[in-house]
Amino acid sequence: MRLLLRCACYWFLLCHIYDTVESQAPQCRSGCVRGQCVAPDQCTCDTGFKGQRCDMPTCENLGCQDNQECIEGGRDTPVICKCKSGYKLHGPRCIEECPGGCGRGHCTGPDQCNCPRGYTGASCETPDCPGGCGSGWCTEPERCNCPQGYTGPSCGTS
Repeated sequence: MRLLLRCACYWFLLCHIYDTVESQAPQCRSGCVRGQCVAPDQCTCDTGFKGQRCDMPTCENLGCQDNQECIEGGRDTPVICKCKSGYKLHGPRCIEECPGGCGRGHCTGPDQCNCPRGYTGASCETPDCPGGCGSGWCTEPERCNCPQGYTGPSCGTS
């Protein structure tokens, strides 16, 4: 602020001196929502905000979830939270994505299926016979289909 002295002269030529205060603070016509006006129509934004009016959050202030990444735009472009690779948007959250599905299991991470006991494979589609089936083949969990002439849990008896 600076103090200005001004004179007012009247018809009878007497002068009266009075004080006026003139503000030197810069003016930002649109305002600075989360910042300070530092020059005419120019804001310096508080940490975590950006934009001409400092009204858009930055990545550090947006609060993306664990399975999301923040995409930062330009000065006047809003930032967004986007699902990380291997995750897909489900309502407001990003959940694991298993494009091939998990059959009888459930998706626990990007392209990772947790198979129930008795099933294996990338999509939990293969029955599991832990002891093997010898010359036969596994048709359902822990059950072998033996060729003619073979018997037993692992088709090992002829």
